[in-house]
Amino acid sequence: MIFWKKQNKKSASEEINQKLSELPQQETPQNFIYLLENYPLQQTTLSLEKILSDWSIDNILGLGKQLATLEDNKLFFKFIEQFFVCKEEPETVIFSLQILANVKSKKITDCLFDKYLEIFPAHKVDAIFSIAVRKEHPDAETIALMSGTCAIPFLWLWQKTLKNRQSKIRLETTKILGLFPWQQTKIAGLLVSLLEDKKSEICKAAAFSLARLGKYAVPSLIKTLVKKDSRTRTLAIWSLGKIGEDAANAIPYLVSSLSDEDTKVVRNAKWALENIGESARDSILESLAAVENAKQRIALLSLVANFPPSEDIVEILLNLIDKPNDDSREAVIRCLGKMKDKAKPAIKKLKKLSKSKIPAVKLAAIFALSQIEDKHQDLHPMLFQLCSDESPDIRQEAIQLTVNIAKKSSKTQRILMQSLDDKDNKVKKSAIESLPGLPEVDKKMLSKLRSYLLEDDRDLRLAIMKTMLDLDVKDYESIGPLINILQSGDDSECNEYALLNLQAIGERSVIPLMKVLGKNTKLRKQISNTIAEISEPAVPKLLGLLKGKNANIRKSAIKILERIGQPAIPGLVNALKEDNFWIKKAATIALINIKENVSEQLVELLKSDNKEWRQAGLAVLKEIHIDTLER
Repeated sequence: MIFWKKQNKKSASEEINQKLSELPQQETPQNFIYLLENYPLQQTTLSLEKILSDWSIDNILGLGKQLATLEDNKLFFKFIEQFFVCKEEPETVIFSLQILANVKSKKITDCLFDKYLEIFPAHKVDAIFSIAVRKEHPDAETIALMSGTCAIPFLWLWQKTLKNRQSKIRLETTKILGLFPWQQTKIAGLLVSLLEDKKSEICKAAAFSLARLGKYAVPSLIKTLVKKDSRTRTLAIWSLGKIGEDAANAIPYLVSSLSDEDTKVVRNAKWALENIGESARDSILESLAAVENAKQRIALLSLVANFPPSEDIVEILLNLIDKPNDDSREAVIRCLGKMKDKAKPAIKKLKKLSKSKIPAVKLAAIFALSQIEDKHQDLHPMLFQLCSDESPDIRQEAIQLTVNIAKKSSKTQRILMQSLDDKDNKVKKSAIESLPGLPEVDKKMLSKLRSYLLEDDRDLRLAIMKTMLDLDVKDYESIGPLINILQSGDDSECNEYALLNLQAIGERSVIPLMKVLGKNTKLRKQISNTIAEISEPAVPKLLGLLKGKNANIRKSAIKILERIGQPAIPGLVNALKEDNFWIKKAATIALINIKENVSEQLVELLKSDNKEWRQAGLAVLKEIHIDTLER
């Protein structure tokens, strides 16, 4: 609501000041705009001075934003000038920039920066910007997001703060520059130099900001791929990968990076090419057909293997299969296998290669044929032979492939049994992990697995416990070794799988687990959870433990019975008939805590001729607040 009438434009400044002094601070900026618009400009200086002296920064900011929307740029600049006369704090630059971000008038925009830089000398703006950036001012993004030409003249300022000695200022500036919606190509040129900064967090922030700049950063990033420092190349490639399809121009350079000496550079180059997506497909295939470097070819093949199967890929692969480099040939063969039935024209060549004297090539050919054809019987003899190869790597893969394509063969079980005794633990582990793929696992294999639970090799023990869960066989003889694992160390993952196996075995695990619980307080919660999951079958064992002398075990058994809940009620009600004081007391406590559905199951006990039983039942009912009882 407006509290004054429109005045004559020749009113005295004293009258204006009087009107202003009568207005409360909570008046809206629109009221002041109304007042300022209706008095001559030369009479408003004192009025603005009065407002800026007395008003809160939030109200001043609101007024400035409103003034920025007007066509009268003189009035707006008058406000800006007075604003900095009255407010000396460094943050005033940030507030003024927030106001500038709201400028709508083209007239103001056209002359804004000459005037702005006239008001604020460069050295002063630079100093205040540094303070704002150092303090990580919450309005920093507002500065960065100013639209159009509003921030272009400040590029020199950001360039200067990027060279600041203080790493925190460089870091915050780097983050802000990634948000700028203008002059992105120039900004990218500034940011790429920070990929070589001494501080790793600044390098990473620069890579992220360059990725945000998108296609505008691609030319600068491509130039960076020839830098000597591998970290700089890796970060540049990462940015290109994050940019995605817009980085298609970088594909030839990324392909060249596949032969880099640094494995991180190669790994990131492969990832970047995958991220660029479908637009990279044709370029990758062209490069694959033309490239002579074996390392590059293998890296490209790993990418092509993930493409949808197609005839044009198979054609290129068939041309490459006869290349003399055996390492490359193996990758080509495996890639053909990924093409599934589209690779049927390659069957003849693959069958020939399956008889190769080079084990790696032979195994790759068998793998490819197993993916392309439905029938594999003719491959079995050659595959069985490879399971005894001198190379552990060959044996390891051959075992896995044998279970996949020859699981029904009686010889497969014999080979796996032999492999369980392999000298190389990786081969042994591979055989263990392959067992769930067999139609049936005999007692000899289970006995062998159980014996390895006592081995020192942690990965081997873990593989056995996972396999035993997959086999879903209750092996009671493995309880001892599993309990030994719980008692022998603090390996949380091994303990977890030991408990899962004991839970799967069931009620026979309860007593051994309770003994561990009585000694190992670290595993108390996990063991209690395991026994509670066994549920009703565990109840008789737990009730039996209540007769023991160990108070901690009795207490733990009660708590577990309470957690089991409903399935434990019948057993606990029967326990009220016991002569043993500790059992009766424990059962009473557990029933009181369970509460739900307890009263219905006490009915028979209350009808009993045994007075002590009736009293025990009434004691429970009283505690769970049953006020009336039917006779």
